[in-house]
Amino acid sequence: MQVIKKELNSQDMPQAQTLEQAFAKFTEASERLQTKYELLSHEAGELREKLAQKEIEVKRQERLATLGKTAAALAHEIRNPLGAITLYASLLKGDLSESPDSFELVQHIEKSAERLNQVVSNILRFTKTTNPRFAPVRIHAILEQSVSEFKSQYPGIECMLHEAKNSYIFGCSLSLEQVFRNLLFNSAQAMGEEGRIVITEEELENEFVISFRDSGPGIDKEILPVLFEPFVTSKNQGTGLGLAIVQQIIAQHSGSVEARNLTTGGAEFKITLPRAVQSNKSGKGDSQ
Repeated sequence: MQVIKKELNSQDMPQAQTLEQAFAKFTEASERLQTKYELLSHEAGELREKLAQKEIEVKRQERLATLGKTAAALAHEIRNPLGAITLYASLLKGDLSESPDSFELVQHIEKSAERLNQVVSNILRFTKTTNPRFAPVRIHAILEQSVSEFKSQYPGIECMLHEAKNSYIFGCSLSLEQVFRNLLFNSAQAMGEEGRIVITEEELENEFVISFRDSGPGIDKEILPVLFEPFVTSKNQGTGLGLAIVQQIIAQHSGSVEARNLTTGGAEFKITLPRAVQSNKSGKGDSQ
């Protein structure tokens, strides 16, 4: 009888092992499916988030397109009488050269007309879709020129340009000049007659980073999230198009611009641009 039981137990062992292996494989397959399901769920969530962001961006572009058409039409209507005002003021100056008080009043008219013309130019610049011609440009040289012009207009503001770099990017020098000019003047308007601006350059593997830091009062927390939207400003002067133009130009250069308040006071604007890469004789890319 004991011999028969031993024979039965020995026959059951392979079946038990087979069931155990099958269960282990089933458990392993279930875990793989669970992992894949979680991964797909995560990817689906990311896609939904990206789609929502795209929809927001499309609506923003549609709103800006409508706003741009209206602003451009107004700008053109303003420019015609503005040209007449400038012309007549210039002619009037010649007649009033011997009357200092009247001559000074005409000069004020000319300055006001010039400021208004700058506003119109900014509106037309923002609403006009352009495809600037790109070429290798040295960022530091453009910064030096922009800083030199700025210092002549704002002698009371200390403007320091540090860390000269030789990096080149593919870009439009005239457009980048306008970016740097707008950022410098934006800081000057925030600080007033006196203050300090520090500009630094940083080379990364594939990017070039330019930072503008000022000693002003910082950016209003309510405005910060929409700072680069057109016609958003907390200043009494200007149209709020300067920073919108900055973002527009930097986007054309496949870069990004961001702003933040510094813990030590003041604000920082950081521009990130892709570095120019050219092929050498060995066929390897070499950052210039």
